[in-house]
Amino acid sequence: PQGSADFTSIQAAVDAAAAGDVVAVMPGTYDGAVVIEKDLSLLGDGPRDEIVLVASVPAASSEGIDPRGLIGGSRAFAVHLSGESVTIADLTIANPDGTTGVAVTAGAPVIERVVFVGPEELEPRFSAHVHRLFASLAFYDDVDAIVRDSAWDGYVAVRDGASVRFEGNTVSGDTISIDGPGTTSVRDSVLLRGSISMSYGVTGVIEGNEFHGDISQLGIDSGSVVEVLGNSFSGGVEDAAVWVQDRDTSAVISGNVVTDGQNGLRIAGGGSAIVTDNTLDVAAIGVSIAGSDAQLIDNAITSAGAGVVVVAGADATISGNSIEAGGRAIVVGQDSAPSISGNAICGEQASIFIEDGAAPSLDDNVVCDEAAGE
Repeated sequence: PQGSADFTSIQAAVDAAAAGDVVAVMPGTYDGAVVIEKDLSLLGDGPRDEIVLVASVPAASSEGIDPRGLIGGSRAFAVHLSGESVTIADLTIANPDGTTGVAVTAGAPVIERVVFVGPEELEPRFSAHVHRLFASLAFYDDVDAIVRDSAWDGYVAVRDGASVRFEGNTVSGDTISIDGPGTTSVRDSVLLRGSISMSYGVTGVIEGNEFHGDISQLGIDSGSVVEVLGNSFSGGVEDAAVWVQDRDTSAVISGNVVTDGQNGLRIAGGGSAIVTDNTLDVAAIGVSIAGSDAQLIDNAITSAGAGVVVVAGADATISGNSIEAGGRAIVVGQDSAPSISGNAICGEQASIFIEDGAAPSLDDNVVCDEAAGE
């Protein structure tokens, strides 16, 4: 921006570049609203925290580039990507209120080692249903993107069939909101107060992440099909660390660890899940199953309250689990008929509590001497 390089604005360099070129951005603060419609690389050339793009309202000639109003018109943005193959890396994106950092509407971009910085004066979220007033990243339409080794604290949207691979990122304070029908994965990332929501038929994998949220962590609904593998969840949340709900929604939940929270897993509303080899240590309810045929197999469940609660006509399978509870280890509600077999069960109030109208099948369970019994 001081005039010592070939161009003094990023957009001017992008306009002059040919397909396959590298636009190297030297330290400085630059106005955003950069539109990249060709295949090129936009790379920071210097310390990342000294190379800052500030989301800005597009020039008059650029207004209306997105008819949804998400990045065009009065919606300020830092970068809009629509080239077939674009890489942006080693930059800092500044997101004032009401802005989008990087918006992608076409192509297969790679976004790596980019830091998104929101307004410092904003208070942290106090509810899973309240989001900050800016979006760090937004993906729409037929997009197949990679986001890796980056960090942000704003809202992230994956919409309209877009597919994104998130790898090795740090999320500080808001939701990655993923709507299908696309295929999206989040792997090897750290979510500090951040959460993931997967809805409307998305196919996904959530693997090897650390969730430290005290608001909400992972929700799967509306016909989505998701694998939840080898994650760790800690911190108090409004709901369970992982919840699965709605008919045609299914999940494989395996090898996860849930600690230091209120509830472990919630499977409800006709949602289906295979839950295996997880370790849950919570304050209220380890696993709640409502109106579901979920399979709960070979898990270690410890709860200061209830271990497993089966209600609302659930025909679940509960087999091979170790369940210890400060209250009732397994509760079977009316109209529910779960199969409960081969478990080691210990509840200080009751090992298996069966309400009137329930019809569980019990076979080969081991109940501790201290419990009130079956």
